[in-house]
Amino acid sequence: MATSETALAAPKSSGRPGLVSWLTTVAVLFYIAWSGTTLSYTTGQFAALYSGLNAKLPLATAFLFGNYRWFYPFIFGGAAVFVVAKQFFVRQKWVRLGFTAAVALSVYLVSWEVVIALYAPLYDISEKLSK
Repeated sequence: MATSETALAAPKSSGRPGLVSWLTTVAVLFYIAWSGTTLSYTTGQFAALYSGLNAKLPLATAFLFGNYRWFYPFIFGGAAVFVVAKQFFVRQKWVRLGFTAAVALSVYLVSWEVVIALYAPLYDISEKLSK
């Protein structure tokens, strides 16, 4: 029995995350690890620098120096866990990619604010010297 209809079978969706989503997730995980490791190392270097200068530290910088050993793993580790966990709980590909991009942007913004806090005493010193 031949049929005159040519029906194309729809691709079966296994419900598993796609390759693009996983590759993006791995790239963002490397970015999170690099950012956290670099900031952890440089925060210790800045703390040693400012302790040698006996400089008065702004509140944000003092907070970082006192708490970066738990603050960075909490922020960057939490971001890494979220990026991996959403791969298993979110099914729509574009939503997964959107969450991954949002986490990467959030890590970038947190890193930028940390850098501003680390350099704030140097900006203050240079401003006082220029007057």
